[in-house]
Amino acid sequence: MTRQIAVADYSIVLPGTWAQIPLASREAASARISALVKRQVGMNDRLARHRRDVRDQLLDAALQAQAAHAVSFAISLELAPGVPFPASMLGSRASWPPQAADAATAGDRAATDARLRGAFPGAAFLAGGGGLVARQAGRGSRAWGEATTQSLSLDYWLPVPDGSGLLQFTISAPMVEGYELFTELFDTIVATVRWEAAAPVGSAATVRPKEGA
Repeated sequence: MTRQIAVADYSIVLPGTWAQIPLASREAASARISALVKRQVGMNDRLARHRRDVRDQLLDAALQAQAAHAVSFAISLELAPGVPFPASMLGSRASWPPQAADAATAGDRAATDARLRGAFPGAAFLAGGGGLVARQAGRGSRAWGEATTQSLSLDYWLPVPDGSGLLQFTISAPMVEGYELFTELFDTIVATVRWEAAAPVGSAATVRPKEGA
């Protein structure tokens, strides 16, 4: 099962194991996060401190997203065995970098693709639903107690239809095993972005269930 999430003037299809965190207010974000932590961590009294720590970390991330005027914030509920929240995806607006050619590209996909390539010369590029997508990846490892796991961070940039800026997705997966597998997963998710010209910018997110893998 997948779900089509409508946010601002675009939609994206997320796996059913992802949860969208509302950014309209601290109260809305806190209520949603508290419910998810109880579901993922459990209600055992021995886990009270762990629940509090996880809740505080997620709420802090959501408040940072609000402060940065992000348009969406989603977290994965099931990406790695035994890890309650193994990945997050932040959607925000971004300006074209200085090295991008200053050209009117609205409606000209070839020109927009060329501008994107010039803006991110070190990136990988993949085909998205609305045109070319730039992706930069960071790989590393993190120590958790006595264990060490791989960590993956990804940034994606998609030109908005009128060419005035970019939609950026920042993905953090600090506890994953298998860079290629998870990069492919996130590539597939970002490629589902579709622009909704009729939706007003800043509108609340809506969820439409959609059958799929």
